[in-house]
Amino acid sequence: MHQSDHVCIVEAGLMTIAKRTELPTSNFEIGSSAALNLILDRYAYELDSIRCGNLDSSLTLVPSWTGASLNGACPEIIDRRGCDVSPIGAPVLRIRL
Repeated sequence: MHQSDHVCIVEAGLMTIAKRTELPTSNFEIGSSAALNLILDRYAYELDSIRCGNLDSSLTLVPSWTGASLNGACPEIIDRRGCDVSPIGAPVLRIRL
């Protein structure tokens, strides 16, 4: 599974929580490494025909959606924190590819 798939799964979960609670969320990630999940609200998403996220983003993630229909709302992230005991920054990831 690629990191972009993980981001879509997290976004789908946050959409479900946002729909049920109608509350903003704080994003805390252990093992955040390059922190892609911490900035997931900077991407645009098309999840099960729902457009969400930053619709002005130059990156739109459109995963293949299977299973139950997603009944969610766009989450509002009001805070984010991440930590990693051995982080790998994005420039290092590019070198390794």
